[in-house]
Amino acid sequence: MSDDKYDFEKEKLNLLDKLNSPDRKVAFLFGSGVSVDAKLPTMQGLTEKIEALLEGDNLSKYKEIKDHLDSGEHLEHILNFLENISNFGKFDKFLGDKDGLNFSWQNLNKEIRKNISKVISESVELNGENYLKFAGWINTRVKNTEIYTLNYDLILESAFETLGILYFDGFVGSIAPMFQPSAVDPVLHDVTKEIRPPSSWVRIWKMHGSINWMEENVSNRPIVRRSSDKVGECLIYPSIAKYSESRRSPFLILQDKFRRHLNSKNLTLVISGYGFGDEHINEILIDTLRRNKRLDVVVLNYGEIDSIETLSELAKDKTLNISIFSPREFCVRGVRKSWEEGEPTNLGDSVEFFKMLFDSTSLKDTDTQEKKGE
Repeated sequence: MSDDKYDFEKEKLNLLDKLNSPDRKVAFLFGSGVSVDAKLPTMQGLTEKIEALLEGDNLSKYKEIKDHLDSGEHLEHILNFLENISNFGKFDKFLGDKDGLNFSWQNLNKEIRKNISKVISESVELNGENYLKFAGWINTRVKNTEIYTLNYDLILESAFETLGILYFDGFVGSIAPMFQPSAVDPVLHDVTKEIRPPSSWVRIWKMHGSINWMEENVSNRPIVRRSSDKVGECLIYPSIAKYSESRRSPFLILQDKFRRHLNSKNLTLVISGYGFGDEHINEILIDTLRRNKRLDVVVLNYGEIDSIETLSELAKDKTLNISIFSPREFCVRGVRKSWEEGEPTNLGDSVEFFKMLFDSTSLKDTDTQEKKGE
């Protein structure tokens, strides 16, 4: 390898050594880019699809809000606005222009959530080979793996269940599972080991909610439940500052869990399909990178490093233990160089990344068999 370039094969093997090590904790942070292979739209694409399903006043107001979005903002920012303004319904006469006084912001909010569930359910291709490969690799790990996903779909759950892989998502119960904070982080809540979810189970933490989450009133107490299928008005990405305590509870708890987990020793966090558009997640990530020098973060970026402003800034910081794979460049601890000549695999493409993981287990199994035969 020349001094002014990185060797892709060497860096790829270094990554695999960490992810396949029995002595290292591994976690993933997945954004919408990971779900594209399953025919799901990106956040920008979902924003457009929802618009196509709205009608009348709901459509006109949606367009008005969308037209005021900054570059890079999308559907979740629209939902955030609607959650905030819906809480001030009794002050309608003080809000907006005359045309908006009789408009039901809450109704638009509900229609958007129903259509999100509809679009994702109708678009997704469950049990795709890509995700089965990832699940197959997960199944070979000795230590449990934790997956933080910002996606609402059920692709990961479907892949794990197809292969019979046990996982836990924070919900407890059989008929209508209920979100249980003490089970999300049992050490923090001093839950005895006897009743904790087995450590061998994969953890799936849905940071922005899911199409099968819903709010329900039980004995005049609102709780969050998980359905066996998608629900009409799904519970996703609330405005944390303004939502009712019960509805924001899962999101705050999962954020706290994410922060505490990143402060673990000897943890590698792999980020894939994420455009760094969630400021809460970014704050947690950058803060823990500065505090926990043992945290190892690997970003697999589909595009070039400078295509994302936050990522470009992280690539300049030589004090952070962060590595960034991109199609043309690699950056580690602020040292950024091009790849050597050739066509390196774009690990920012989840198809290629999951294939690499799966193939590494095949190679590992082959090596084991050869050693047994010697």
